[in-house]
Amino acid sequence: MIRNLLGLHVKPCKLIAQAAEGFDCDITLTIRDQSANAKKMIEILKLGAKNGETFTLTTTGHKEEKAQRAIGMLLSQGIESPVSIY
Repeated sequence: MIRNLLGLHVKPCKLIAQAAEGFDCDITLTIRDQSANAKKMIEILKLGAKNGETFTLTTTGHKEEKAQRAIGMLLSQGIESPVSIY
């Protein structure tokens, strides 16, 4: 579930994309039957995700489990909170 009072606006989208870029795997974020490449800030922003919405995070490739945990933590613990992603 998205835990960010203002939803996924520019700052959290940028942080998610930056974190996702650190992984050598495909990372897809799906909300309301719309999907985005988690490495592309603009695609995440276009989802228009709101606080409290549920999401599906799909990872495929090298270190996919680590990517799943890191990006999932960013989304579900709130982007404004300090979170270690590694």
